[in-house]
Parts: sequence; structure tokens; C-alpha cells
Amino acid sequence: WNVPYYLVSAGLFVIFGLTLDYGFLIFAGKKAIGVDDIKFFGIAGMLLGIDQFPLFMIFSGMGGLVFGVIWKKITKDKTIMIRTPYGSYLLV
Repeated sequence: WNVPYYLVSAGLFVIFGLTLDYGFLIFAGKKAIGVDDIKFFGIAGMLLGIDQFPLFMIFSGMGGLVFGVIWKKITKDKTIMIRTPYGSYLLV
């Protein structure tokens, strides 16, 4: 187990989460993800390593997209993206 590699990977995942959050705040004027989601980015980075980052983001994004579309079709709710936390899709 290469401890420095996984610690650097965790740091890079957290930096990406913070960049995503503050970048969205600057451009859209509202928060994109919560602090707990950013902490989960760090844990995921420590477990997966930096080489799995693209797959992690693709699959979590696809999970959120599929869930959002299905939920919107079932409930006809237009505010699903405001109330649904992103962390649940990161876990998938």
C-alpha cells in the first residue's frame, strides 16, 4: 500500500471538490455540493487512487443523471436537482 500516493490522491479529490463547489458558487450564485460531499471526495480518493478519478466522476455523474430522469418522470417534480444531495450518487 503506497501511503503517500493515496494521501496525495485524497488531497487532489478534495481540491477538485472545493474547486467544483466554489466555481459553481461564483458562476451560478449558489452552492453545488455540500461539505460532506467534499469530505467524501477525500475518502474516495484515498480508497480509489488518482488513476480511478475519471471513472469515479463518470459513474457518479451517470448515476445522478439516471436517478434524476427517473425521478422526474415518476413524480413530475421540477425541483429534484435542488433537493437531492450529490453524495448519494458518489456512493454508487
